[in-house]
Amino acid sequence: PNGNIEFLGRGDYQVKIRGFRIELGEIEAVLSQHPSIVQTVVIAYEHIPGDKRLVAYVVPNQHTTATISELRRFLKEKLPEYMVPSVFVLLEALPLTPSGKVNRSALPAPEQALQELEATFVAPRDDLEEKLSQIWEEVLGIQPIGIMDNFFDLGGHSLLAVRLFAQIEHKFAKKLPLATLFRSGTVEAIAKILRQGEEKALGNQVLSTLAEKKLKTSWSSLVEIQPKGSKPPLFCIHPLGGETLCYRDLARHLGSEQPVYGLQPIGLDGKELPHTRIADMASCYIQEIKSIQPNGPYFLLGWSFGGFVVYEMAQQLHSQGEKVSLLGMIDSVRPGYFQRAPLLMRVFLHLNNIFQRGPAYLWQKARGWTYQGKYEIQQRYKRYLNAAQHVLDITPHLAENDEHLKVIDANMQALDEYIFQVYPGRMTLFRTSDENRCEAIGEQYDPQFGWGDITTGGIDINYIPGSHLSVMEEPYVQVIAEQLKVYLEKAALQST
Repeated sequence: PNGNIEFLGRGDYQVKIRGFRIELGEIEAVLSQHPSIVQTVVIAYEHIPGDKRLVAYVVPNQHTTATISELRRFLKEKLPEYMVPSVFVLLEALPLTPSGKVNRSALPAPEQALQELEATFVAPRDDLEEKLSQIWEEVLGIQPIGIMDNFFDLGGHSLLAVRLFAQIEHKFAKKLPLATLFRSGTVEAIAKILRQGEEKALGNQVLSTLAEKKLKTSWSSLVEIQPKGSKPPLFCIHPLGGETLCYRDLARHLGSEQPVYGLQPIGLDGKELPHTRIADMASCYIQEIKSIQPNGPYFLLGWSFGGFVVYEMAQQLHSQGEKVSLLGMIDSVRPGYFQRAPLLMRVFLHLNNIFQRGPAYLWQKARGWTYQGKYEIQQRYKRYLNAAQHVLDITPHLAENDEHLKVIDANMQALDEYIFQVYPGRMTLFRTSDENRCEAIGEQYDPQFGWGDITTGGIDINYIPGSHLSVMEEPYVQVIAEQLKVYLEKAALQST
Protein backbone atom coordinates (compact mmCIF):
# COMPACT_ATOMS: atom_id res chain seq x y z
CA PRO A 1 0.00 0.00 0.00
CA ASN A 2 2.86 2.43 0.77
CA GLY A 3 4.68 1.70 -2.49
CA ASN A 4 7.70 0.05 -0.81
CA ILE A 5 9.03 -3.36 -1.86
CA GLU A 6 9.96 -5.94 0.75
CA PHE A 7 12.27 -8.50 -0.79
CA LEU A 8 12.39 -11.96 0.81
CA GLY A 9 15.42 -13.33 -0.99
CA ARG A 10 17.46 -16.50 -1.00
CA GLY A 11 20.49 -16.79 1.23
CA ASP A 12 22.81 -17.69 -1.66
CA TYR A 13 22.09 -14.30 -3.24
CA GLN A 14 23.19 -12.43 -0.13
CA VAL A 15 26.63 -10.83 -0.17
CA LYS A 16 28.66 -8.91 2.38
CA ILE A 17 30.41 -5.80 1.11
CA ARG A 18 32.36 -3.39 3.30
CA GLY A 19 30.81 -4.72 6.47
CA PHE A 20 27.09 -5.03 5.71
CA ARG A 21 24.86 -7.60 4.04
CA ILE A 22 23.19 -6.87 0.71
CA GLU A 23 20.35 -8.73 -1.01
CA LEU A 24 21.25 -8.82 -4.70
CA GLY A 25 17.66 -9.67 -5.57
CA GLU A 26 16.43 -6.46 -3.96
CA ILE A 27 18.62 -4.41 -6.30
CA GLU A 28 17.42 -6.45 -9.28
CA ALA A 29 13.79 -5.96 -8.27
CA VAL A 30 14.16 -2.18 -8.09
CA LEU A 31 16.21 -1.92 -11.28
CA SER A 32 13.60 -3.97 -13.15
CA GLN A 33 11.02 -1.26 -12.41
CA HIS A 34 12.82 1.13 -14.79
CA PRO A 35 10.97 1.27 -18.15
CA SER A 36 14.21 0.97 -20.11
CA ILE A 37 15.20 -2.37 -18.55
CA VAL A 38 13.93 -5.70 -19.88
CA GLN A 39 16.11 -8.00 -17.76
CA THR A 40 18.83 -7.53 -15.17
CA VAL A 41 21.06 -9.50 -12.86
CA VAL A 42 23.36 -8.11 -10.17
CA ILE A 43 26.48 -9.84 -8.86
CA ALA A 44 29.29 -9.08 -6.42
CA TYR A 45 32.56 -8.95 -8.38
CA GLU A 46 36.00 -8.97 -6.75
CA HIS A 47 38.31 -7.06 -9.08
CA ILE A 48 40.98 -6.70 -6.37
CA PRO A 49 41.27 -9.25 -3.52
CA GLY A 50 39.29 -7.97 -0.57
CA ASP A 51 37.40 -5.31 -2.53
CA LYS A 52 34.02 -6.60 -3.75
CA ARG A 53 32.01 -4.39 -6.08
CA LEU A 54 28.39 -4.55 -7.25
CA VAL A 55 28.00 -5.05 -11.00
CA ALA A 56 24.64 -4.80 -12.79
CA TYR A 57 24.19 -6.60 -16.12
CA VAL A 58 21.22 -5.18 -18.00
CA VAL A 59 19.30 -6.03 -21.14
CA PRO A 60 17.81 -2.72 -22.33
CA ASN A 61 14.52 -2.09 -24.04
CA GLN A 62 15.26 -1.41 -27.71
CA HIS A 63 12.65 1.33 -27.88
CA THR A 64 13.47 3.30 -24.71
CA THR A 65 17.07 3.55 -23.60
CA ALA A 66 18.52 5.18 -20.50
CA THR A 67 22.07 6.30 -19.73
CA ILE A 68 24.04 4.82 -16.86
CA SER A 69 23.75 8.12 -15.01
CA GLU A 70 19.96 7.94 -15.25
CA LEU A 71 19.97 4.37 -13.92
CA ARG A 72 22.19 5.41 -11.01
CA ARG A 73 19.91 8.31 -10.15
CA PHE A 74 16.88 6.01 -10.36
CA LEU A 75 18.43 3.54 -7.90
CA LYS A 76 19.66 6.25 -5.51
CA GLU A 77 16.08 7.47 -5.14
CA LYS A 78 14.97 4.03 -3.95
CA LEU A 79 18.02 2.39 -2.35
CA PRO A 80 20.90 3.35 -0.05
CA GLU A 81 24.00 4.45 -1.92
CA TYR A 82 25.97 1.36 -0.87
CA MET A 83 23.43 -0.77 -2.80
CA VAL A 84 23.90 1.13 -6.08
CA PRO A 85 26.14 -0.89 -8.47
CA SER A 86 29.52 0.57 -9.35
CA VAL A 87 29.41 -0.85 -12.86
CA PHE A 88 26.61 -1.29 -15.42
CA VAL A 89 27.24 -3.70 -18.30
CA LEU A 90 25.00 -3.69 -21.39
CA LEU A 91 24.11 -7.11 -22.86
CA GLU A 92 21.91 -8.16 -25.75
CA ALA A 93 20.72 -11.10 -23.64
CA LEU A 94 21.56 -12.74 -20.34
CA PRO A 95 23.35 -16.11 -20.55
CA LEU A 96 21.07 -19.00 -19.59
CA THR A 97 21.55 -22.52 -18.31
CA PRO A 98 19.92 -25.49 -20.18
CA SER A 99 17.04 -25.23 -17.69
CA GLY A 100 16.41 -21.60 -18.67
CA LYS A 101 17.81 -19.94 -15.53
CA VAL A 102 20.35 -17.10 -15.57
CA ASN A 103 23.87 -18.54 -15.75
CA ARG A 104 25.74 -16.14 -13.48
CA SER A 105 29.03 -17.95 -13.97
CA ALA A 106 28.84 -17.23 -17.73
CA LEU A 107 28.53 -13.46 -17.31
CA PRO A 108 31.52 -11.61 -18.79
CA ALA A 109 33.95 -9.88 -16.42
CA PRO A 110 33.15 -6.14 -16.30
CA GLU A 111 36.54 -5.11 -17.69
CA GLN A 112 36.12 -7.52 -20.63
CA ALA A 113 32.55 -6.57 -21.47
CA LEU A 114 31.50 -3.77 -23.78
CA GLN A 115 29.89 -1.20 -21.54
CA GLU A 116 27.57 1.50 -22.76
CA LEU A 117 29.27 4.86 -23.21
CA GLU A 118 27.52 7.82 -21.67
CA ALA A 119 26.28 10.54 -23.98
CA THR A 120 28.63 12.85 -22.06
CA PHE A 121 31.64 10.51 -22.37
CA VAL A 122 34.83 12.41 -23.14
CA ALA A 123 37.98 10.44 -23.96
CA PRO A 124 41.44 11.53 -22.73
CA ARG A 125 42.86 14.35 -24.80
CA ASP A 126 46.55 14.16 -23.94
CA ASP A 127 49.16 11.91 -22.35
CA LEU A 128 48.51 13.13 -18.80
CA GLU A 129 44.77 12.48 -18.98
CA GLU A 130 45.46 9.11 -20.60
CA LYS A 131 47.74 8.04 -17.74
CA LEU A 132 45.29 9.26 -15.11
CA SER A 133 42.41 7.44 -16.82
CA GLN A 134 44.44 4.24 -16.76
CA ILE A 135 45.04 4.66 -13.01
CA TRP A 136 41.33 5.25 -12.40
CA GLU A 137 40.38 2.22 -14.48
CA GLU A 138 42.82 0.02 -12.58
CA VAL A 139 41.69 1.23 -9.14
CA LEU A 140 37.95 1.20 -9.88
CA GLY A 141 37.97 -1.89 -12.11
CA ILE A 142 35.90 -0.12 -14.77
CA GLN A 143 36.60 0.47 -18.45
CA PRO A 144 36.39 2.88 -20.10
CA ILE A 145 36.40 5.93 -17.82
CA GLY A 146 35.91 9.35 -19.34
CA ILE A 147 37.69 12.42 -18.09
CA MET A 148 34.38 13.95 -16.96
CA ASP A 149 33.21 10.90 -14.95
CA ASN A 150 32.96 11.50 -11.19
CA PHE A 151 34.99 9.26 -8.90
CA PHE A 152 32.17 8.74 -6.40
CA ASP A 153 29.55 8.10 -9.08
CA LEU A 154 31.72 5.25 -10.32
CA GLY A 155 31.60 3.57 -6.91
CA GLY A 156 34.67 5.18 -5.39
CA HIS A 157 34.99 5.36 -1.62
CA SER A 158 37.59 6.41 0.94
CA LEU A 159 39.68 3.22 0.76
CA LEU A 160 39.79 3.36 -3.03
CA ALA A 161 40.64 7.06 -2.82
CA VAL A 162 43.72 6.21 -0.74
CA ARG A 163 44.75 3.67 -3.36
CA LEU A 164 44.06 6.13 -6.18
CA PHE A 165 46.15 8.94 -4.69
CA ALA A 166 48.97 6.56 -3.76
CA GLN A 167 49.25 5.56 -7.42
CA ILE A 168 49.08 9.20 -8.54
CA GLU A 169 51.90 10.03 -6.14
CA HIS A 170 53.97 7.08 -7.38
CA LYS A 171 53.39 7.96 -11.05
CA PHE A 172 53.70 11.75 -10.92
CA ALA A 173 55.60 12.42 -7.65
CA LYS A 174 52.81 14.76 -6.54
CA LYS A 175 51.11 14.45 -3.16
CA LEU A 176 47.48 15.53 -2.97
CA PRO A 177 45.16 15.34 0.05
CA LEU A 178 42.09 13.12 -0.30
CA ALA A 179 39.91 16.19 0.23
CA THR A 180 40.88 17.23 -3.30
CA LEU A 181 38.17 14.85 -4.52
CA PHE A 182 35.43 17.05 -3.00
CA ARG A 183 36.03 19.77 -5.57
CA SER A 184 38.02 17.88 -8.19
CA GLY A 185 36.43 14.46 -8.58
CA THR A 186 37.19 13.87 -12.26
CA VAL A 187 40.25 12.95 -14.33
CA GLU A 188 40.04 16.33 -16.04
CA ALA A 189 40.10 18.23 -12.74
CA ILE A 190 42.97 16.19 -11.26
CA ALA A 191 44.94 16.63 -14.47
CA LYS A 192 44.47 20.38 -14.19
CA ILE A 193 45.83 20.33 -10.64
CA LEU A 194 48.86 18.31 -11.70
CA ARG A 195 49.59 20.74 -14.51
CA GLN A 196 49.58 23.68 -12.16
CA GLY A 197 51.98 24.36 -9.35
CA GLU A 198 50.83 22.33 -6.32
CA GLU A 199 50.48 25.36 -4.07
CA LYS A 200 48.43 27.28 -6.62
CA ALA A 201 46.32 24.20 -7.36
CA LEU A 202 45.38 23.67 -3.75
CA GLY A 203 44.36 27.30 -3.49
CA ASN A 204 42.30 27.36 -6.67
CA GLN A 205 40.91 23.84 -6.95
CA VAL A 206 40.30 22.57 -3.43
CA LEU A 207 39.27 25.87 -1.92
CA SER A 208 37.42 27.22 -4.97
CA THR A 209 34.94 29.87 -3.80
CA LEU A 210 36.72 30.23 -0.47
CA ALA A 211 39.61 31.85 -2.31
CA GLU A 212 37.27 34.61 -3.43
CA LYS A 213 36.38 35.41 0.18
CA LYS A 214 39.92 35.37 1.53
CA LEU A 215 43.14 35.48 -0.49
CA LYS A 216 45.22 32.44 0.35
CA THR A 217 48.77 31.98 -0.88
CA SER A 218 49.50 28.89 1.27
CA TRP A 219 47.81 25.79 2.61
CA SER A 220 44.34 26.20 4.07
CA SER A 221 42.78 23.86 6.59
CA LEU A 222 39.23 24.69 5.45
CA VAL A 223 37.63 22.25 3.00
CA GLU A 224 34.29 22.70 1.26
CA ILE A 225 32.44 19.43 1.70
CA GLN A 226 28.96 20.76 0.96
CA PRO A 227 29.15 24.57 0.93
CA LYS A 228 25.63 25.37 -0.28
CA GLY A 229 22.49 25.57 1.83
CA SER A 230 20.37 27.96 3.89
CA LYS A 231 21.06 26.52 7.36
CA PRO A 232 23.91 27.49 9.72
CA PRO A 233 27.11 25.70 8.67
CA LEU A 234 28.39 22.60 10.43
CA PHE A 235 32.17 22.45 10.91
CA CYS A 236 33.68 18.95 11.09
CA ILE A 237 37.18 18.34 12.44
CA HIS A 238 39.49 15.67 11.05
CA PRO A 239 40.20 12.39 12.88
CA LEU A 240 43.71 11.21 13.77
CA GLY A 241 44.91 10.69 10.19
CA GLY A 242 43.97 14.21 9.14
CA GLU A 243 41.64 13.58 6.20
CA THR A 244 38.10 14.95 5.96
CA LEU A 245 36.81 12.68 3.18
CA CYS A 246 35.23 10.62 5.96
CA TYR A 247 32.49 13.26 6.36
CA ARG A 248 31.24 13.06 2.76
CA ASP A 249 28.45 10.55 3.37
CA LEU A 250 27.36 12.35 6.54
CA ALA A 251 27.00 15.61 4.62
CA ARG A 252 24.97 13.88 1.91
CA HIS A 253 22.55 12.42 4.47
CA LEU A 254 22.15 15.76 6.23
CA GLY A 255 20.57 17.14 3.06
CA SER A 256 21.33 19.79 0.47
CA GLU A 257 20.23 22.68 2.73
CA GLN A 258 22.87 21.89 5.39
CA PRO A 259 26.29 23.45 4.62
CA VAL A 260 29.16 21.28 5.82
CA TYR A 261 32.83 22.26 6.00
CA GLY A 262 35.81 20.16 7.01
CA LEU A 263 38.99 21.17 8.82
CA GLN A 264 42.18 19.32 7.89
CA PRO A 265 45.55 19.78 9.61
CA ILE A 266 48.45 21.93 8.54
CA GLY A 267 51.25 19.67 7.36
CA LEU A 268 49.06 17.28 5.38
CA ASP A 269 50.59 18.69 2.19
CA GLY A 270 54.13 18.06 3.43
CA LYS A 271 55.12 21.72 3.13
CA GLU A 272 54.71 22.78 6.74
CA LEU A 273 55.20 21.09 10.07
CA PRO A 274 51.94 19.97 11.70
CA HIS A 275 50.76 21.45 14.99
CA THR A 276 51.79 19.49 18.07
CA ARG A 277 49.42 21.25 20.50
CA ILE A 278 45.63 20.89 20.44
CA ALA A 279 45.30 24.52 21.57
CA ASP A 280 47.22 25.66 18.46
CA MET A 281 45.06 23.50 16.18
CA ALA A 282 41.89 24.90 17.74
CA SER A 283 43.09 28.49 17.37
CA CYS A 284 44.02 27.91 13.71
CA TYR A 285 40.69 26.26 12.90
CA ILE A 286 38.72 29.02 14.62
CA GLN A 287 40.39 31.58 12.35
CA GLU A 288 39.43 29.45 9.36
CA ILE A 289 35.77 29.01 10.28
CA LYS A 290 35.44 32.73 11.00
CA SER A 291 36.32 33.38 7.35
CA ILE A 292 32.99 31.66 6.62
CA GLN A 293 31.02 32.61 9.73
CA PRO A 294 32.45 35.64 11.60
CA ASN A 295 30.19 35.24 14.64
CA GLY A 296 28.34 32.50 16.50
CA PRO A 297 26.35 30.52 17.25
CA TYR A 298 28.71 27.79 16.03
CA PHE A 299 27.97 24.13 15.28
CA LEU A 300 31.01 21.89 15.78
CA LEU A 301 31.49 18.16 15.26
CA GLY A 302 34.48 15.86 15.61
CA TRP A 303 34.97 12.13 15.07
CA SER A 304 37.49 10.28 17.25
CA PHE A 305 40.55 12.57 17.64
CA GLY A 306 38.50 15.39 16.12
CA GLY A 307 36.33 15.37 19.25
CA PHE A 308 39.28 16.51 21.38
CA VAL A 309 39.93 19.40 19.01
CA VAL A 310 36.28 20.58 18.93
CA TYR A 311 36.29 20.42 22.75
CA GLU A 312 39.19 22.90 22.82
CA MET A 313 37.61 25.01 20.06
CA ALA A 314 34.45 25.29 22.16
CA GLN A 315 36.56 26.34 25.14
CA GLN A 316 38.32 29.08 23.18
CA LEU A 317 35.13 30.33 21.52
CA HIS A 318 33.43 30.50 24.92
CA SER A 319 36.33 32.55 26.32
CA GLN A 320 35.92 34.92 23.33
CA GLY A 321 32.26 35.47 24.23
CA GLU A 322 30.97 33.41 21.28
CA LYS A 323 28.09 30.96 21.58
CA VAL A 324 28.57 27.29 20.71
CA SER A 325 25.15 25.82 19.98
CA LEU A 326 26.45 22.33 19.24
CA LEU A 327 29.55 20.64 20.64
CA GLY A 328 29.24 17.23 19.02
CA MET A 329 31.56 14.25 19.35
CA ILE A 330 31.44 10.94 17.50
CA ASP A 331 32.97 8.14 19.55
CA SER A 332 35.65 10.30 21.21
CA VAL A 333 36.87 8.66 24.42
CA ARG A 334 38.71 10.79 26.97
CA PRO A 335 42.07 9.00 27.50
CA GLY A 336 42.20 6.68 30.49
CA TYR A 337 38.49 5.92 30.79
CA PHE A 338 38.51 2.23 29.86
CA GLN A 339 39.62 -1.18 31.16
CA ARG A 340 41.30 -3.84 29.02
CA ALA A 341 40.49 -7.55 28.86
CA PRO A 342 43.30 -10.14 29.30
CA LEU A 343 45.76 -10.52 26.42
CA LEU A 344 44.66 -14.01 25.36
CA MET A 345 41.04 -12.87 25.13
CA ARG A 346 42.02 -9.91 22.93
CA VAL A 347 44.09 -12.17 20.63
CA PHE A 348 41.15 -14.54 20.26
CA LEU A 349 38.78 -11.67 19.42
CA HIS A 350 41.21 -10.27 16.80
CA LEU A 351 41.59 -13.65 15.07
CA ASN A 352 37.83 -14.12 15.08
CA ASN A 353 37.38 -10.71 13.37
CA ILE A 354 40.02 -11.63 10.76
CA PHE A 355 38.09 -14.81 9.90
CA GLN A 356 34.76 -12.94 9.83
CA ARG A 357 35.76 -9.78 7.96
CA GLY A 358 39.01 -10.59 6.17
CA PRO A 359 41.01 -7.78 4.50
CA ALA A 360 38.50 -5.08 5.53
CA TYR A 361 39.32 -5.70 9.20
CA LEU A 362 43.07 -5.58 8.55
CA TRP A 363 42.70 -2.33 6.62
CA GLN A 364 40.63 -0.74 9.37
CA LYS A 365 43.18 -1.82 11.95
CA ALA A 366 45.98 -0.34 9.87
CA ARG A 367 44.31 3.05 9.39
CA GLY A 368 42.74 3.23 12.83
CA TRP A 369 45.51 2.56 15.33
CA THR A 370 45.86 5.39 17.76
CA TYR A 371 48.36 6.53 20.34
CA GLN A 372 51.23 4.69 18.59
CA GLY A 373 54.34 6.06 16.88
CA LYS A 374 55.16 5.62 13.19
CA TYR A 375 57.43 2.63 13.78
CA GLU A 376 54.89 0.90 16.01
CA ILE A 377 52.08 1.50 13.48
CA GLN A 378 54.09 -0.12 10.69
CA GLN A 379 55.35 -3.00 12.80
CA ARG A 380 51.89 -3.69 14.24
CA TYR A 381 50.41 -3.79 10.76
CA LYS A 382 53.07 -6.27 9.63
CA ARG A 383 52.35 -8.54 12.60
CA TYR A 384 48.62 -8.65 11.76
CA LEU A 385 49.37 -9.17 8.06
CA ASN A 386 51.78 -12.04 8.74
CA ALA A 387 49.24 -13.71 11.03
CA ALA A 388 46.42 -13.29 8.53
CA GLN A 389 48.36 -14.66 5.56
CA HIS A 390 48.49 -18.04 7.27
CA VAL A 391 44.69 -18.31 7.26
CA LEU A 392 43.57 -16.02 4.41
CA ASP A 393 44.58 -15.73 0.77
CA ILE A 394 44.79 -11.94 0.70
CA THR A 395 47.11 -9.09 -0.17
CA PRO A 396 45.88 -5.90 1.53
CA HIS A 397 46.97 -2.57 0.08
CA LEU A 398 48.47 -0.19 2.64
CA ALA A 399 49.49 3.18 1.26
CA GLU A 400 52.81 4.46 2.61
CA ASN A 401 52.49 8.20 3.13
CA ASP A 402 55.02 9.99 5.31
CA GLU A 403 52.84 13.12 5.53
CA HIS A 404 49.96 11.18 7.08
CA LEU A 405 52.30 9.42 9.50
CA LYS A 406 53.83 12.74 10.53
CA VAL A 407 50.36 14.16 11.12
CA ILE A 408 49.42 11.09 13.16
CA ASP A 409 52.59 11.41 15.24
CA ALA A 410 51.94 15.13 15.83
CA ASN A 411 48.31 14.50 16.78
CA MET A 412 49.27 11.75 19.20
CA GLN A 413 51.84 14.02 20.82
CA ALA A 414 49.27 16.82 21.06
CA LEU A 415 46.75 14.55 22.76
CA ASP A 416 49.35 13.15 25.13
CA GLU A 417 50.24 16.67 26.32
CA TYR A 418 46.71 18.12 26.36
CA ILE A 419 45.22 19.04 29.73
CA PHE A 420 41.43 18.82 29.78
CA GLN A 421 39.73 21.78 31.46
CA VAL A 422 36.12 21.98 32.67
CA TYR A 423 33.77 23.10 29.88
CA PRO A 424 30.85 25.32 31.01
CA GLY A 425 28.43 24.11 28.37
CA ARG A 426 26.54 21.12 27.02
CA MET A 427 27.91 18.28 24.93
CA THR A 428 26.29 15.86 22.48
CA LEU A 429 27.99 12.46 22.33
CA PHE A 430 27.39 9.80 19.68
CA ARG A 431 28.99 6.59 20.90
CA THR A 432 29.26 2.96 19.86
CA SER A 433 28.71 0.01 22.16
CA ASP A 434 31.80 -1.50 23.79
CA GLU A 435 31.39 -4.84 21.99
CA ASN A 436 31.51 -3.09 18.59
CA ARG A 437 34.71 -1.12 19.14
CA CYS A 438 37.00 -3.30 17.00
CA GLU A 439 39.91 -0.83 17.19
CA ALA A 440 39.98 -1.27 20.97
CA ILE A 441 38.73 -4.80 21.18
CA GLY A 442 38.27 -6.32 24.62
CA GLU A 443 37.96 -2.96 26.36
CA GLN A 444 35.17 -1.64 28.57
CA TYR A 445 34.34 2.06 28.75
CA ASP A 446 32.77 4.60 31.04
CA PRO A 447 29.20 5.22 29.71
CA GLN A 448 29.97 8.94 29.30
CA PHE A 449 33.41 8.22 27.79
CA GLY A 450 35.00 10.24 30.61
CA TRP A 451 33.34 13.58 29.83
CA GLY A 452 30.81 13.66 32.67
CA ASP A 453 33.04 15.19 35.32
CA ILE A 454 34.38 18.03 33.13
CA THR A 455 31.20 19.12 31.31
CA THR A 456 29.00 21.20 33.61
CA GLY A 457 26.12 21.69 31.15
CA GLY A 458 25.33 17.99 30.86
CA ILE A 459 25.75 15.38 28.13
CA ASP A 460 23.27 14.02 25.61
CA ILE A 461 24.32 10.42 24.91
CA ASN A 462 23.23 8.68 21.72
CA TYR A 463 24.16 5.03 21.05
CA ILE A 464 24.94 4.33 17.42
CA PRO A 465 25.44 1.08 15.45
CA GLY A 466 28.71 -0.04 13.97
CA SER A 467 32.26 0.06 15.29
CA HIS A 468 34.50 3.03 15.95
CA LEU A 469 36.10 2.63 12.53
CA SER A 470 32.88 2.01 10.56
CA VAL A 471 30.46 4.57 12.04
CA MET A 472 31.13 7.06 9.25
CA GLU A 473 30.39 4.47 6.56
CA GLU A 474 27.12 3.15 5.19
CA PRO A 475 24.74 2.12 6.58
CA TYR A 476 25.72 3.40 10.04
CA VAL A 477 26.45 6.99 9.04
CA GLN A 478 22.79 7.42 8.05
CA VAL A 479 21.78 6.73 11.67
CA ILE A 480 24.18 9.41 12.93
CA ALA A 481 22.85 11.86 10.35
CA GLU A 482 19.24 11.32 11.44
CA GLN A 483 20.13 11.81 15.10
CA LEU A 484 22.34 14.79 14.32
CA LYS A 485 19.56 16.50 12.35
CA VAL A 486 17.42 16.59 15.49
CA TYR A 487 20.12 18.36 17.49
CA LEU A 488 20.98 20.77 14.69
CA GLU A 489 17.35 21.79 14.23
CA LYS A 490 16.80 22.12 17.97
CA ALA A 491 19.96 24.18 18.42
CA ALA A 492 19.10 26.41 15.47
CA LEU A 493 15.65 27.14 16.93
CA GLN A 494 17.11 27.99 20.33
CA SER A 495 19.63 30.33 18.69
CA THR A 496 17.03 32.43 16.89
